[in-house]
Amino acid sequence: MTRKIDEGLIKIALIGFHNPENLRRYEKFVEDAGYGVTKAANMVQMLEIARCREYDLYLMDANLGLEGSPNPNSCHTIFSLVRGRFYQGEAHFLAVSENSDAVRNVRSRGVPAIKKEDKSFYKWLEEKIYR
Repeated sequence: MTRKIDEGLIKIALIGFHNPENLRRYEKFVEDAGYGVTKAANMVQMLEIARCREYDLYLMDANLGLEGSPNPNSCHTIFSLVRGRFYQGEAHFLAVSENSDAVRNVRSRGVPAIKKEDKSFYKWLEEKIYR
């Protein structure tokens, strides 16, 4: 079923973070915004879950499964699954990282990414999640 995100139906999110504290924090952000949340703690889980169901929101570590690495492959893999829906306005996607090189490398592949402590991250949350 293809639908636009803003049709007022129940929204669901897939979030993936290797740090358990970040996973809990972002789960709370997303739940507080009214989304049902599915969590993944590693790239294998994220990929399996993303292949089985379409979500309205994908929020993940830019280097999921490669903590501290600037390697964007995991993020690029997940974004490739949802790219069409993202550009059609049927899904939101954002990769986040504390690692500036990881964010730069993800962006260089055309994937939306923001540094965690960047003010634009909180602006994105407000605009895309808390509306």
